[in-house]
Amino acid sequence: MVSVIVPNMNGRSYLPDCLGSLSRQSYKDFEVIVVDNGSSDGSGEFIKKSFPGVKVVSFSGSLGFSRAVNAGIRESEGEYISLLNTDTLLEDNWLAELVGAAELHPESGFFASKILRFDGTVDSAGDGIGRDGLGFNIGSGESSSLNFNNQGYCFGACAAAALYRRGLFEDIGLFDEDFGNIFEDTDISFRAQLAGRKCLYAPAAVVYHH
Repeated sequence: MVSVIVPNMNGRSYLPDCLGSLSRQSYKDFEVIVVDNGSSDGSGEFIKKSFPGVKVVSFSGSLGFSRAVNAGIRESEGEYISLLNTDTLLEDNWLAELVGAAELHPESGFFASKILRFDGTVDSAGDGIGRDGLGFNIGSGESSSLNFNNQGYCFGACAAAALYRRGLFEDIGLFDEDFGNIFEDTDISFRAQLAGRKCLYAPAAVVYHH
């Protein structure tokens, strides 16, 4: 089973697309956990009414990304953990492609999606790291996603839409909460690589991201 963790803070306008596209996934063995960071826009009420099968973990204020996803992971039950930003729209086979890649590549501990912007340009085709130690989105801003159709290993996965084996977190720990809302995925990718756990870019797992 996959546990999909969706951190949310006043993302009510994005939830119909995000949760709706999750409900249409061809792969069905998953749970959805929305971690709500003190939203004041009616997000919780909307989820309860429109997506009653979604579990909501609510906090009175903003925890930041790392603390929110860690809270979701602790509430989850899946063999695989997927992180997903609220402002995304998924192709119907997104989760099936990620799980398929995981089953075919047991040497990999985590998996990167092909993340596109809504104008069709590339947002992330996996993550890289520079000599300065800063992470970056591979292919960011490229006009043609066709140049990023080859599956292969990369440094890390953009946490806007990624899949992790639960065993990876058991080996190296959860997200470092000293990172609030940026570079937390670079940090965990670095820790995974140092532990010998590879990241596989799965280009058939397509997500659109605002």
